[in-house]
Amino acid sequence: MKYAIVCGSAEPTYCGVGKFSAKMTKILQKRGVEVVYLTSNYQRDYHEASGDLTVTPETGHLLKGGWLDLWRFVRKHRPDILNLQYQSFHQNYFDVLYPLVVKLANWNTKVVSTVHEFEHFSELGRWRQVPTMLLSDRILFSDKRQMVTAIPYTAGLIKNKSEVVEVGPSVKSQLMEYARKPKHNPKHLHIAFHGFIQPLKGMEFLLAALENFDHPYTLHLLGKFEPILDYNIHDEVNQYQVGLKEKIENNPWLKDNIKIYGDVDPNSEKFTKILEQAELAIFPFRDGVSHRRSSLFNTFMASNAIVAATFDKTYSDESLWPIIPLGYTSQSISDFLNEYVHWDTKKRNQVYQDQKNLKEGFLSPEFEDAIYQQLVLDSNR
Repeated sequence: MKYAIVCGSAEPTYCGVGKFSAKMTKILQKRGVEVVYLTSNYQRDYHEASGDLTVTPETGHLLKGGWLDLWRFVRKHRPDILNLQYQSFHQNYFDVLYPLVVKLANWNTKVVSTVHEFEHFSELGRWRQVPTMLLSDRILFSDKRQMVTAIPYTAGLIKNKSEVVEVGPSVKSQLMEYARKPKHNPKHLHIAFHGFIQPLKGMEFLLAALENFDHPYTLHLLGKFEPILDYNIHDEVNQYQVGLKEKIENNPWLKDNIKIYGDVDPNSEKFTKILEQAELAIFPFRDGVSHRRSSLFNTFMASNAIVAATFDKTYSDESLWPIIPLGYTSQSISDFLNEYVHWDTKKRNQVYQDQKNLKEGFLSPEFEDAIYQQLVLDSNR
């Protein structure tokens, strides 16, 4: 089998979509599949660190049209299956017809479109996704939120060929050695937060909750108050970060109890060492929890911390329910923190064990097989 991946970014570009595509490539190659890769000749948010992509990508004008480059790529390789990664082409409105270009180049190529964004799009943004989804042989949505909003939007026409892609962790290759008993200091609670600090991560809810949390604590913040990506929201992110930084600086209780480490590489020993101090990790996401949450998974797989995150029964991925569910407000986080410090050992151990089982599942061959079957349109699942 020959498999083609078309993605606007490629490792080592700083992009979660590119990282996921690199993971896909490894999974396919491990099973003897020949993989070819087409990416953009212009990579935004590029950085110099070595990447994980195990195939040399070809390049084309994917940010500006790209029809001819895509057509030539398909004619050259004639892949059995081609995976289109949306939305990694930024402001390219020509990508809506990429599935049609693929079919014109080689009618026998099956098209799998991975849709990373839909729910937050404007009406115009949603409408331009409709032809893409109708023309694809399968649609893999990056999380449940995107799928449950897209299916009714297309009057159910895409229901039978749509599913949520199993993304899962991509940083750690093996599970740490976990003691059965979680690390716990009843006199001082160590909390972790990791990720790119931007509005959807909900850091303002966590800070508001900690303002009124009178139990001794330290928040270990693995992130920095500077934009590290630019997806046309630089000003919004910068204003958000400045506001949070001022809030910490002007509040002695927060300032004395928050340690800011900056942007720490999740693959580094330093990342693991910092997290060794944390008993609890909190992710107050504004839009629920899904398998694509790399910041959550980096912490989940690289620490002994019990993990809590905001959940939504409609939108959050069901398999993540062993993670402690939080509400969407600072008050719900505050209520949880005040309850958590009184948990007995039995309750902590039960949650800890449930989360340990979930970690092991993400590193099992079965989980990787599930991703492979989705990518190759396995109809026997």
